[in-house]
Amino acid sequence: MKIIYTLLIIAAAAYGYCGDKILLTGTAVYESCPMIMMQKDPEFVRAGYSAEFTGWNSPDQYRVAVSQGKSVYVTVSMLDYMRLSGRVKGASLLFAVENTPMWFLSCDKDFSMENISGKTIALPFRGDMPEILLDMLLAGKGVDRKKVRVVSAGGPVSSAQLVMTGRADAVLLPDPMASTAESMSFQDSRLRKLVKKISVYDEWNRAYQKNIPLIFSGIAGFSTDSGQNSLFRRLYVKYDRICRDNPDRSVDAFMEYFPALDRKSAEKIMKNSRVKVSGGSIENGGINKFIGLMKRYVETEY
Repeated sequence: MKIIYTLLIIAAAAYGYCGDKILLTGTAVYESCPMIMMQKDPEFVRAGYSAEFTGWNSPDQYRVAVSQGKSVYVTVSMLDYMRLSGRVKGASLLFAVENTPMWFLSCDKDFSMENISGKTIALPFRGDMPEILLDMLLAGKGVDRKKVRVVSAGGPVSSAQLVMTGRADAVLLPDPMASTAESMSFQDSRLRKLVKKISVYDEWNRAYQKNIPLIFSGIAGFSTDSGQNSLFRRLYVKYDRICRDNPDRSVDAFMEYFPALDRKSAEKIMKNSRVKVSGGSIENGGINKFIGLMKRYVETEY
């Protein structure tokens, strides 16, 4: 046990965690942009805090920080929020993110949700929100989950390469990672081209007839108090507007933390008006509907 505890401390230090800072952390999705932009806002200092943004590539990275019981604000899947909120003090879902642009990408121009049975689908991670979302979508389309094989290479790009090298039929990814993978497939002559792109948003609305919103993720606070949450909410709303009104400035800030992304893909996601960030109260009817449906496909008890 001592060894595990020591390793967690070392990992947290490597992750850039500092005790006198509020950690803002997110992956390469639109909702990370306001946190990147807000970290230098003087309101943090006036309130007696300092803030630092760190990008994450795997959920295990922010889980390490959360496990230390420090103040963390993170872009998190709805599934992981429900899991962590039952174990971590001071957990608050501050914002919900609707209509995250997500795509099935395939090298087969004839790939579709209608012929997905018997196919192999690559996901960035196993046992996490992408897999639950796939289960929910297949059920809504009337497809037997047992007839769809799921694989993962442990990350967005590496999992997309399973399709590009013929080891999977399609990959499920959010933008801008999806657009970056698509661009990559055309830049390397050794890879198969990702020529088919299917919108998860459109398929979801067809499956559930717009009765249940697609709420893939949210922004949550862990080990934070009401004062910190109030400050974070205010600054997030302010910088969400700044990100939307100044896409070029937003892309510059975004690329500083996620340089592996294709710039055109980042520009595309910053200008996507479909993404909706709203208050994250669990009492919200849309969130309630989505979580209620999600729980049917999750074995873990919250």
